[in-house]
Amino acid sequence: MGILTFKGGVHPYDGKELSKNSPVVKYLPKGDMVYPLSQHIGAPAAAIVQKGDHVLAGQKIADAAGFVSSPINRFYGQFHYH
Repeated sequence: MGILTFKGGVHPYDGKELSKNSPVVKYLPKGDMVYPLSQHIGAPAAAIVQKGDHVLAGQKIADAAGFVSSPINRFYGQFHYH
């Protein structure tokens, strides 16, 4: 059996001419970041921070609370528990 491939491949339109001459700009969200504790079909995560706590980047803000659950970590921006 031969290699399953075809000549040329797929080359969909990428729209790069819209930004190819623009510099890369660092973008950080402004304002409060809201992280839903229920992010999937499983049990919602349990918050381990309190409202008004200062949370650092990468800090765990919620722990798995059920058999099908997932912990949540903060990425960046200010965080206020709602």
